[in-house]
Amino acid sequence: MQRFADRVTERAVRSKIERKDSWPAGNPPIRPEPPYHPQLCRKVRHGVLMSIRFKLSMVFSITVAVILIIQNVLSYFTVKDLLRDNLARQHEVLSKQLSLAIEQAEYSARAVEDRVGEQIRSASVAALHALPPDYREVSNEQLAALSRKVGVSHITLLARTEGDIVGVKSSDPLELNLSTKEWGYWYTAFEQLFDKHEVTIAEGQKLPHYWAGPAEVSSSDPNYVDKWGYYYDGTTNYIINPYVRDEGIVSFRQSVGPDHYVREQLKYSPYTLEITGMNPRTFGQPPVYSENNGRRFIELANRAIRFGTYEYKDEGRDLEGVRSAMAAGQPVSFITRAQGLRVLKSFIPVLDAPDPFVISIVAAYRMIDEVVNHQLLHDLMLSALVLAVVSAGSYVLCGYLIRPLSVIIRKVNEIAHGDFDAQIRIDRKDELGLLAGRVNAMAGSLASYTRELQEKNREIGRQASYDPLTGAKNRFAFNADMEQQLARLRHEGGSLSLVFIDFDRFKEVNDIFGHSLGDRLLTEAAARMEGVVGSAGGVYRMGGDEFILLLPELGPEKSAALVRRVMEALAGTYLYEGSEILLTPSMGMSTYPQDGDTADLLVRSADAAMYRSKLGGGNDFQLFSSEMKEEIQRRVQLELGLRRALEREELFLLYQPLLDLDAGRIQGHEALMRWNHPELGIIVPAEFIPIAEETGLIVPIGQWALREACLQNRRWEAEGGQGLGISVNLSARQFQQRGLVEDIRGILEETGIDPGLVTLEITENLAMNKEEYMISRLRALRETGVRMAIDDFGTGYSSLMYLKKFPVQILKIDRSFVSDMLRDEDDAEIVRTIIAMAHQLKLRVTAEGVETEGQLQYLRGLGCDMVQGYYISRPLPAEQCIRLVKQYDE
Repeated sequence: MQRFADRVTERAVRSKIERKDSWPAGNPPIRPEPPYHPQLCRKVRHGVLMSIRFKLSMVFSITVAVILIIQNVLSYFTVKDLLRDNLARQHEVLSKQLSLAIEQAEYSARAVEDRVGEQIRSASVAALHALPPDYREVSNEQLAALSRKVGVSHITLLARTEGDIVGVKSSDPLELNLSTKEWGYWYTAFEQLFDKHEVTIAEGQKLPHYWAGPAEVSSSDPNYVDKWGYYYDGTTNYIINPYVRDEGIVSFRQSVGPDHYVREQLKYSPYTLEITGMNPRTFGQPPVYSENNGRRFIELANRAIRFGTYEYKDEGRDLEGVRSAMAAGQPVSFITRAQGLRVLKSFIPVLDAPDPFVISIVAAYRMIDEVVNHQLLHDLMLSALVLAVVSAGSYVLCGYLIRPLSVIIRKVNEIAHGDFDAQIRIDRKDELGLLAGRVNAMAGSLASYTRELQEKNREIGRQASYDPLTGAKNRFAFNADMEQQLARLRHEGGSLSLVFIDFDRFKEVNDIFGHSLGDRLLTEAAARMEGVVGSAGGVYRMGGDEFILLLPELGPEKSAALVRRVMEALAGTYLYEGSEILLTPSMGMSTYPQDGDTADLLVRSADAAMYRSKLGGGNDFQLFSSEMKEEIQRRVQLELGLRRALEREELFLLYQPLLDLDAGRIQGHEALMRWNHPELGIIVPAEFIPIAEETGLIVPIGQWALREACLQNRRWEAEGGQGLGISVNLSARQFQQRGLVEDIRGILEETGIDPGLVTLEITENLAMNKEEYMISRLRALRETGVRMAIDDFGTGYSSLMYLKKFPVQILKIDRSFVSDMLRDEDDAEIVRTIIAMAHQLKLRVTAEGVETEGQLQYLRGLGCDMVQGYYISRPLPAEQCIRLVKQYDE
């Protein structure tokens, strides 16, 4: 935008100068008409206008094409769904016709069976008159001859034995000694005949003294279907059992039953591939065999396939379809592949039959594809015709609409060359007329807008480089200036000093007096620094209360002298509503090229020197040294290594035992973290925990430590260390994380540890921070079942009121008091007071740092509950802890 404004302004000024030079003396200027370029106009007319016309036409055409494509896609899937639903409904109608045909066939078959049953009864009566009343007087050969005379396949005599009804005589050797006890309702019918009762079971044909069972697979020869009859009038000690192996019943079922109907349907429906009747009780299950006299067969009622064929198999989904149809009482359909074809399978339950079954109908999916593809081709041809008409019409219409644009473009071209007085005259009451008016208004305002734009750009450039609060340069300006200075120094040589400034306890000023006062203090501090530095360098606000001084022209000695003057200026009091406020700085300085040859290294070096000033209590100025450089390098090495320490399994835990003075046994352990660095060896927590806190790595490390400690406690429990507690430290960063309670609850559930065995320790200084927040967070942790302890007690600023409110159970006396309590009466009094105070509040007390027998006995005499320290044991690897526990138990 700036370049455009400059270009327009330059052309306008040049145009006006040229015109001024050509004025006649004493005459007002006459504005010439802008030159007309026929070739340019032809280029515009045939290039740009045709391009816009083509683009508008294309927009219309593409819009219509997208609509047509969407309509065709929707039509494609809608027709496919409708055809699929229609085919599924056809399958339902077909299944109803089939179930009706099956019902009629069953009725007819039962009529035929009843006729056969009556014939068998006549044969039974004839056999009754031909046989003696006692089966022992009858021979098998006699039955064979008699069966031929009365026209049956075989005759068997059934007699009662103890607890069974057995075939005692038979013309069929396979029926001899045939037990019927396991025949279900058949056996019930035999019992009722022998008792001269009317047969009451629902199945079969019932006549006086007679019952005929339904046609069933022959128990003597499973390759046949037989019809049995049973006659008993009380004049004999046996039931006469003639039966026929009548192929007529089977043939009749085949000619009028479901298989016949299935064949007819498949003959006249080319897309119907298969119709199958499935037994929901046995389909997909292992075969249900019946066994008689060592022969196995499957009864008709237990066959998985009632009728039809089952060649188009997808057994897993077919079984699911059968079960779903029976459970819902509704048809179920799905698309699958069988025999290399894509098919639609429908499963229709027939529930009103005496023995419910499921009809499976398999249809070739290619029928749906053929119809849908034909419909799609028709739609595409119609869409192509519509699109051609729309494209031609839109092209002609766009040509008419955009013709006035040639005039507008010519005038805009004149405006672009600096002629802001150009006017467009198009008398139209539409958007093009409105556009012409807007172009005229733009030409009238563009000159003033250009001047304003230049002013605003200069202001934006200033705001981009200066801090809006203090007026000092900002981080963006520092980066730019620093790169410029470094490039100059690399080319010309020389030195540069960089000073990092951070105000001491500035956060407390904000917290106590509010951010408005803090902003005023920063503004005045920046002004004081600007007043001292002047033209010798630059003052930059990097954010918050951090500033940088860049001193490019002074040597190290002069820079240090100037920094001390800046420090004196900043350390002076600040007035606020009649009160004096003291604001002191901590400052550190690095020098190019000794302390770094890049902006980042110089800033980090100066920051390290400033941090050394902070460690000394603040209000100080430090020069960067090689010692600090080594500290920085080590810190960088530790920070980089710490990010991979967990996944490389370099972190490990040691466990320091906690001795219960009352019980005289190890009550638990405190988990202490160590880091085995691959290059630096063992790193103590005091060195790497602060780095983990600053980088946020303490959160995953702390979660790992708690999980590992809980798992180790469970291992000790398995080794015989029941009831041992485990203590784990929580850092300030962990304690403040939002998901802490959920994470701890998850670790407790994952490891399966009893929450009452886990103690979480927080430092006293952390506990005293933000009372209401701490109380709510401690209560939330207590609800997980863990115990809470305040570590390093006595070094902070705790009060009885805090301890009374906090839901903690344990106080841990800091080792600094325990180590000197036998020599220093003040420390002894502090220890006595803490123990008495804690017991008064019903808290348990643990003393840290116990290293001598005298300290142990003194604490025992004061009633201290637990102790830990080198006198009991140094921190131990996990495998050694359980041995020490058992030693104390002995």
